[in-house]
Amino acid sequence: ACANAGLLLLARTQRQCRDLAVRVAIGAGRGRILRQVATEVGVVGLAGTVGGVWLAFLLNPVFRLLVPRSVPRLDEIRVDPYVLATAAVAGLLCSVGSGIVAYQATRSRGLTRSLREGGTMMTLGRQGLGWRRGLVASQMVVVSALLVVAGLLMRSYVKAAQLDPGIDLNHIAVVQMRLDLARGDPTWKDKALRFSWALLSGMKRTPGVSAVAVSTTLPFFGFDERTWVPQGGPEPVAEQEMFVNARSVSPEFFQVFGIRLVDGRVFSDRDTPEAPRVVIVSTSLARSLFGAGRAVGRMLYWGVAHEIVGVVEDVSWLNPEVRPSPAFYMPFTQSPSSIISIVARTEGATALFADYARRVVRDVDPAQPVELVTTVDQLAADTRSERRFHALATLVFGVLALSLAAVGAFGSVEAAVSERTREIGIRLMLGAGHREVWRLIMLQGMLPVASGAVGGLLASLWLGRFVRTFLFEVSPLDPAALVGAPALLVVVAIAAAALPARWALRVDPATVVRDG
Repeated sequence: ACANAGLLLLARTQRQCRDLAVRVAIGAGRGRILRQVATEVGVVGLAGTVGGVWLAFLLNPVFRLLVPRSVPRLDEIRVDPYVLATAAVAGLLCSVGSGIVAYQATRSRGLTRSLREGGTMMTLGRQGLGWRRGLVASQMVVVSALLVVAGLLMRSYVKAAQLDPGIDLNHIAVVQMRLDLARGDPTWKDKALRFSWALLSGMKRTPGVSAVAVSTTLPFFGFDERTWVPQGGPEPVAEQEMFVNARSVSPEFFQVFGIRLVDGRVFSDRDTPEAPRVVIVSTSLARSLFGAGRAVGRMLYWGVAHEIVGVVEDVSWLNPEVRPSPAFYMPFTQSPSSIISIVARTEGATALFADYARRVVRDVDPAQPVELVTTVDQLAADTRSERRFHALATLVFGVLALSLAAVGAFGSVEAAVSERTREIGIRLMLGAGHREVWRLIMLQGMLPVASGAVGGLLASLWLGRFVRTFLFEVSPLDPAALVGAPALLVVVAIAAAALPARWALRVDPATVVRDG
């Protein structure tokens, strides 16, 4: 923004050259000229700063909607005095930088020459051209590097979103609640079971539900338990410490999520509280405990001995980006909980299930509150919320910077065309073709853009080590991002600069030479 302000002010100074030259000729000192420029720049900078702060207040609610819910104290995000002070300093620096650029332009000999030649447009000297090209190249460096980082983060998010967690996420609604049961009550388990089976019975009669089950935890909404998972008989003969995801589920749980049974059987109605304790393990847990041997029929010690009756495929229950943790499942009838999660596969829109679910809970127990009603794909999306936010925020800043870069390229070429109108008219009068003139203007206008894009590419190679921790299955040296971002910048700059370059071809040579 500072570079663009400098470019636009430099172009404005060129157009004011005759007025400034007259002021200098009648005795105005450089200090007077600088004060005039500083006043104009200060007013523009103050107006821009005030407008930016006002826009920040307007966008603050939108920003809070985009921030992941995992960010602590999200509701307290606001525009505070420190932010206002930072914005004011940024606006001041932008104004001062632009004023310095304009003042440097007035120090050239172009003012005196323009007055002597009677022109209305100052031709920049080597110093002025260096300022203009330097401003264009500097912002292209920043924009190119920012676009590369945005490309890396977007590619990471896309790769993360395409991961297969091992379960079918579509059309699964979830309802979670916490029962008010006293653990000291010897009948609390019976109460939890009766409440759960009443809910399942009511949910099965809900229109559009093809399968429904109960679980103690939700997908992508729990935590791994650090625990001992020994193997053995009635007493453990070996034990090893590992991170294991444990949950109690009803028999239809595996059908709801489409989890494939690898060996053995799933739970059934005969797995009652009085029956021998059974458990189903994941393939990774079976491999960790028993190697290549068959796990079904072996014993797993979890407080008491459990017989392994089945092996199911691994599932990333916590985060699709993380390698699936070993897991085992117990019948809900044998290990009930006061935390109840109902999962239902629906044939239609899962949003319609929410009203039915609340109605079923109210019919079973009018005093029971429902803590959460959502869908499994939404829970999975929440696990990628921070990655999505990083990518989206960087992309928004990249698009804004790309827009500013387009404005800068447009302003630079437009200023060059206005400055060289007489030269263009002479070239056309001497027989130069329109294509040749257009190519000359675009080539000179795109040189700082190309150099800035290359500089941004080199800067992004250095910045890659800082964003490495935010990337997923994407290298900081990803060719698509490193090549695509600078190429996009050059294409946008060419499109922005093509319009003023075409204006140059409308010059009437005879009129330009006669008026010049």
